[in-house]
Order: sequence, then C-alpha cells, then structure tokens
Amino acid sequence: MVLVLASLFIVSGCGIPTYLYIPESSIEWNSEQSDEKDSLEVTLNLYDDALSTINEKVKEGPSIKFFYVLSTNSSEYAGSFTESNYSLLSEVSSAFNTHYKGSTGNGYPWSPQSDSMAPGFYLYTPAGGSTHTFSAYRPDESEMHETPDGILVGTFSQSIPNDSTGYFGTAPYMDFLVPVSTMTDTNGDGIKDFAFTLEKQQQEDAGLHLKLSVQSEILFFSDYKKSLFPDDAKDAKNQLIEEDKYFYDGINSDFDNLYLHIWASLYGGEGDFTNIYWSELQYLGCIELF
Repeated sequence: MVLVLASLFIVSGCGIPTYLYIPESSIEWNSEQSDEKDSLEVTLNLYDDALSTINEKVKEGPSIKFFYVLSTNSSEYAGSFTESNYSLLSEVSSAFNTHYKGSTGNGYPWSPQSDSMAPGFYLYTPAGGSTHTFSAYRPDESEMHETPDGILVGTFSQSIPNDSTGYFGTAPYMDFLVPVSTMTDTNGDGIKDFAFTLEKQQQEDAGLHLKLSVQSEILFFSDYKKSLFPDDAKDAKNQLIEEDKYFYDGINSDFDNLYLHIWASLYGGEGDFTNIYWSELQYLGCIELF
C-alpha cells in the first residue's frame, strides 16, 4: 500500500507531459554552394502548422544548432580521413536522429563537454568490434579499435564582431534564434522563410573562421576547441593531430584539400512543453577550406 500511494503521489506531482511536435514535412531546408565553394546560402522554410505550434508553445526559441565534420573529400558519401565504411559522412544524420532527436519526440539534451571543448558526438569502432558505435562523449582509447577509424562530429564555438572571446551556443538559444516574428512569405503560399549565409573568412593571424550573416546579425564560428580552422595542409596536420590524434589520424597522409561539412537541426527551445525537441539533422553542404 505504501508503494502504491507513493507512486500515485509521484504521478500527480509530475503532471501530464505536454509535447512540442513539429512534423518534418512542415520544415524545409534549401542550401546552395557558391561556385567558389567558399560559402553556403541557406533558406529555412516553415509551414503554417509549424509556425502555429511554435507561436502557441515556444517561449524561448526555436533556434538552430550546427554540427560539422572535417574531411579531405568533398562528397557527403565518402569517409572523413579513411576509406572505411564505418566512417561514411552520410551516417552522421542517422546517428543524430537516433540518439539526439529520438523516435518518440523525447530528445536527448546537448551541452558542451567543458568551457573549452564542445564536441557534438563521436562515431567509432569499438575494440574487438566491426560496426560503428555512437558516443556523446569522447571514448577512452582502450574502448576504441586499435586501428583509428571513426568520425569526430564537432560543434562551432562563436564570437561576435570586435570581440574575439569564444563561447559555445547552448540551450535554449543554441547557435542563433530563428527570427519567427520577422520571417516572410516570399512566394505568397503561406510558407514563411528566412535566409542566412555561411562563408569562410581569412584571419590576419593565419587561419579561417566562418562568418554567419542572418538579417542584421553577424557571428563568427571557430572549431569545437575555439581554434580557427586551418588554411593549409601543414597547419591542418599540426592542429588536428594535436586536437585529437585518434579521429584525425588519417590526416597524416598527403592531401591537397580540406572540406568543412555542415549539418543543422532546429531546436525547440523552452516553453509550454516538457520534451526536448530536435528536428531531423539536415546536411547543408560543404565549404572548401583550402
């Protein structure tokens, strides 16, 4: 009897869960790479039912979170630094959708690992295994296959103009808020949209960052350890091996180009709902760093 009463107390105290749910069919991403391969022009479209749900339930948000992978290949369907099937970049979206978005609308929270480091997640081959494994945190060396094989999925650190202090975008605002109130119905079909641009920008102290331009806002993105992205092969080898030798081991080989592959997800933020909402992770394209 005591156990039954305790259970009833817990249920009544917690209340009935209220979910934020936005159908994937009500969210559209369109992305176009420049001819020079140095920028991406991205448009997010939200259908009327998505906007109605957001306006009704979301108080802080929604926002966008970016994820990235560095690769010596420009194809989404190639490996990052190895030719192994376990390192296919096309697995990034499915891994996120399974482990962060979830299948029942009850997603998994993301936060930086520390003040100086914010990986998104890792895909790796475990010791003695033959298929990839997901981890939100970096696995210990003893847990991974002796032959380096996997993908480090990073998130961007960010800074604002005239202030190089780097920080990580966290819930509920993530990398930047979606300007729902100022989105426009460009085609008169009830679908509202807004556009933003991601473009690489050279820095005087050698290195690259991404410049995000959305309406009147500008942000600068660096890598998951607050470092600028490398702008030549020599810098890339030194920097990336220092950052994580296991996942960037393949970069020891000769290469002429390095690409920044970028994905995005719509994060629900906070409001009159109890679940953590992520949209499916969308591949936006890649930017050629050098």
